[in-house]
Amino acid sequence: MKNFPDRFPIRYAILISDHTDKDSEDYFDIARRKVLWDKLLKWRQTKRVDLKDLSLRYLVVGFSYNHTKLCDIPELNVPEKWTDELTKKLQQSIPESQFSHSYGLGFDLCLNSYRGSAEIPLFWQIYSHKEDEKYVGKQH
Repeated sequence: MKNFPDRFPIRYAILISDHTDKDSEDYFDIARRKVLWDKLLKWRQTKRVDLKDLSLRYLVVGFSYNHTKLCDIPELNVPEKWTDELTKKLQQSIPESQFSHSYGLGFDLCLNSYRGSAEIPLFWQIYSHKEDEKYVGKQH
């Protein structure tokens, strides 16, 4: 992946598998999913993809006061000590609060080459012809 034979992204597409809980109706799950998606886009705009970046995990610090959950603070692709450091800093500022930690698999990335398919990527073909009868009712 370090040496692409052709100019990127002309013949390649980055495919993203989202592993966050898409079916959850919980406010915190929905908010966490949106934040992680934004962080993924920002991360991709500023860093090159390396082999270790193909599977991205996330960590979350939950903040509660008097046994009522108030917020989750998610972060994508950080070391495990991040939660301990953040909790320590927050505990100094808000000593009467409770903090919890959680983690999960956020996204899988893969690189797809569509070289040899008449230089038109398959996902573009389907999107461009989504009104055709042969694509009606099919999930894209």
